[in-house]
Amino acid sequence: MDKDFLEDITSALANSHVAVEVMSQMYWWYPDMRISDFTEAYIGFIKLCSKKGCRFSVGSDAHSAGAVGNIIWSLKVLEKAGVTEEDLIKINI
Repeated sequence: MDKDFLEDITSALANSHVAVEVMSQMYWWYPDMRISDFTEAYIGFIKLCSKKGCRFSVGSDAHSAGAVGNIIWSLKVLEKAGVTEEDLIKINI
């Protein structure tokens, strides 16, 4: 995506004080991209969001029963983007 567009989107997210959900099966929506290529592009987006002051949530976005709760990819993206635990929203149940 165009860099100016991404700047505008990430600024709007940060200014709206909403959490950016990092979904472990997000790559499912991009079947024409290699997972590794999508992952690197998405890490860049998450880094930009973090730089703007966004907070994050983690989800599995499962499309199958076996994927429910599998957040490994999300955690990998957040780690590589330099997102810290303090940048995550937490819900106490």
